[in-house]
Amino acid sequence: MVRFLSIGSVLITSLILAISNPGEALTGYFKDLERRAVKGEEHPIEVAGLQASYAGMVVVGSALYPEAAQVLYEFCWGGGDDVEISADYVRQSPFIRKKLAGLRPGARWSGWYKQTEDVRLSYAFNPISIEKRKDGEIVVTSPIQVAKIGSGIYTRLYMGPLTFDLPDSLMRIACDETDYISVVRWRE
Repeated sequence: MVRFLSIGSVLITSLILAISNPGEALTGYFKDLERRAVKGEEHPIEVAGLQASYAGMVVVGSALYPEAAQVLYEFCWGGGDDVEISADYVRQSPFIRKKLAGLRPGARWSGWYKQTEDVRLSYAFNPISIEKRKDGEIVVTSPIQVAKIGSGIYTRLYMGPLTFDLPDSLMRIACDETDYISVVRWRE
């Protein structure tokens, strides 16, 4: 009876915490799933849930973050060929504009950036390389490779009270994981 009460109190406490801060509860769950995946202890139902989540991100993202949706789709279900991404948002990205302003023709910048510098861009590309060619063409590339399971690299998904950190490495257990290069081009 005492064991039943302690299990019940743990469940009730967990439920109250999840309701009061659902994003933190999701972060905790996904970090725990990553820890278990390192040991190969993820459950097939969790893998199916992740697959459905990534498919949902592609569908919803197609309207909100089309670059990220295309990058995610190609990683999970693509064939490994390099992918040309639309320049519609990328050419207007505050981060890209800032970096381009500091590049002379013929120069290139490559590196990582903080997700908060451009959240939308970070959902699709990080690290990134920006090249300002002498002929006026701008070429932005990013190697699409996912961190190894257990690496502790996360992407924060901003969803109001449901904002949570999703371990990047979980894509390795839910997707076909095809690495490739994404490319964005335009002229200025």
